[in-house]
Amino acid sequence: MRKVFVWGTGKDSLRLLKNGLSAEVLGFVETYKKQEFFCGRRVYKYTEIPKEYDAIIVANNYSNQIFLTAKNRHLDINKMIFLFPCAYIDPKRDLDWINSILGEKNFNIYLGTYGFYEKTFFANDKEKYQTLNTRDTFKIDESIIRPIIKDKFEDAGVISNYFWQDLWAARLIFQNKPKEHYDIGSRLDGFIAHVLSYGIPVNMIDIRPFPTEVEGLKTIVDDATDMKQFKNESLDSLSALCSLEHFGLGRYGDLIDPEACFKCFNNIQKK
Repeated sequence: MRKVFVWGTGKDSLRLLKNGLSAEVLGFVETYKKQEFFCGRRVYKYTEIPKEYDAIIVANNYSNQIFLTAKNRHLDINKMIFLFPCAYIDPKRDLDWINSILGEKNFNIYLGTYGFYEKTFFANDKEKYQTLNTRDTFKIDESIIRPIIKDKFEDAGVISNYFWQDLWAARLIFQNKPKEHYDIGSRLDGFIAHVLSYGIPVNMIDIRPFPTEVEGLKTIVDDATDMKQFKNESLDSLSALCSLEHFGLGRYGDLIDPEACFKCFNNIQKK
């Protein structure tokens, strides 16, 4: 069995392992090493990679940067498999070798990423569909066909820390049953939607205008580091989930201010 290293210690590496490799993983590689072990295997800085291996699988979106880093380190580029497009690599090179390492599921995802759909299960599925279909209106239109390969190998959904955070906070608001709730920049399609589903009116404070109207949701354009529109001790229910730490960095059109989050903390206590 071939022996490989995986460059990356994130969700793409976890997905790679879950789908199954036709190779033994010797360890993981990080460009900036942050941990000693990942999934029970040693983590190496890119300058520490042992010389004996058959391939390095790059499970990281920063393909171009990693390619240049590897080249400067004089690593064997021909032994590197990039799961995400890299401007410096021909993805069609030695597909049989790549297949022998990635395994069926990962290889199909690899092919789909690079647009080699006719080499995936999709080709057989399309042929079978055309054979079984008897409706003229359901015929495949090749001019607009858009194959999706990776969904077949994904879980039914994704539950992140934001899912649990939004659910936890929304339940607390519901238990308190305020007449109306105020929020500073929290997730609209998660937390805010949860609170609205309980029938609690929400006033959403954001420095940016909101583009549409939603029943029960009032949007207030205001700077949360100031909140001049509100009198002190005038709000009974207020939240801010994963928003305050972004203030003062200019990302949302706000002013650059290293003290912005602290100003907002103080305002929350007053309002």
